[in-house]
Amino acid sequence: MAAHVNRHLGRLLRHFRVDRRLTQQQLAKESGVSIRTIRDIERGDSQQPRRETVRLMATALALSSAELTELEAASGRSATRDDLKLAFESAPLAPPSPIDALIGRHAEVAALTASLRMGSQRLVTITGIGGVGKTRLVLEVAGRLHEADGVAVLWASSDSLYPTEPRASEQLSSVLRSGIDGLLGSTEGGGAELDGVIVGHPTLLVLDGQRANRLRVDRIMTLLRDCAGMRVVITSAGPLDLHGERVFPLAPLAVPEHARAADLAGLVRVPSVELLTRYVRQVRPGFRLTDENAHAVVELARWADGIPAALEAVASWFTVYEPAALCEQVDADPFAFIEGLRERLDERLGALAGGERFLLGRLSDLERTWTVAEAATASGLPPTACARSVRKLLAQGVVRPAGSADRSRFRVLNLVRCLRSGRPVGVGAA
Repeated sequence: MAAHVNRHLGRLLRHFRVDRRLTQQQLAKESGVSIRTIRDIERGDSQQPRRETVRLMATALALSSAELTELEAASGRSATRDDLKLAFESAPLAPPSPIDALIGRHAEVAALTASLRMGSQRLVTITGIGGVGKTRLVLEVAGRLHEADGVAVLWASSDSLYPTEPRASEQLSSVLRSGIDGLLGSTEGGGAELDGVIVGHPTLLVLDGQRANRLRVDRIMTLLRDCAGMRVVITSAGPLDLHGERVFPLAPLAVPEHARAADLAGLVRVPSVELLTRYVRQVRPGFRLTDENAHAVVELARWADGIPAALEAVASWFTVYEPAALCEQVDADPFAFIEGLRERLDERLGALAGGERFLLGRLSDLERTWTVAEAATASGLPPTACARSVRKLLAQGVVRPAGSADRSRFRVLNLVRCLRSGRPVGVGAA
């Protein structure tokens, strides 16, 4: 085992030395460590070097704290908590890199960034229907906070844990992962060790796609209490009902107000149309909005409710259909064009409380947009109780604002209306 450690240490020391364009002799002169010792370490022939020897070479090489932690770990000497804390602060971890540009969402990004930056809300749950873009929104906000403010970002999704980037040493990554596992109930320990590393440094913890029954709420609250610079953002289908939680409902992208609008320049600036067009160009390069196809493209964007994942799925069918023909097919069997959509919607609607399900059933029969007062009349519910249920349906993502100009009118998602009624709603129905 010692030989393996020494060979790894030798390779790592040589990598750092060559990267700094130093010879063994120059490193010996700069560090005060004998050239024989350096040569033996790089060949893997030395015993475990003293901590002071490692520190002298690290200083001469101008290693970062993260690199020093890695070198000490390779030497067989565990880094102290102070070492790990220094490594965490000296090279704040970045969020994962988004793979595409964000369309729309300017107001949402600005509002969430400002709220987290000021610390007015330190525990935020972003809610919305599946595929609406919750993860992409958090990526954008996390990237801005990291770049502008040096915020360290810890990222845990339902299928992977972050960080994995090279500047997080193996020991630091282990501590962070263990701590995050503890917050998700995967392990019993790690919380206190995580606190000790991140305390004092502004940090954003993102728990992406998490369910309430999986979270260790007590540990999250302890982390927020002990680390004043900590912010926690959770993405979830609905509110988690946590103490101090701020719910940030994410509505689908804006859709055109009128399906037959003729202003092409204006249509291409509507986020849902812009995103649909971008997705279509990935399968049909050179595609553009024209007077001939605008009506069909707008109808498809409206049918998909401006949900990015639905828009992407619809765009994939442009490989075999022209826009008008696709409209006809979607109208005849909407759930055939987005794999798993019916099942996901069934699950989401099944999770609603009885009062919300009752109101949603009444609202799904309305052909036009409606206000809370009109919803109360249609359902027979008292106005205050109806308003409370509408607010919950908005947080769950099955109801959306009707438009950006008037935020007091709403509508049930077309796909939800179709599922509940058991019949096609009609592409582009309001």
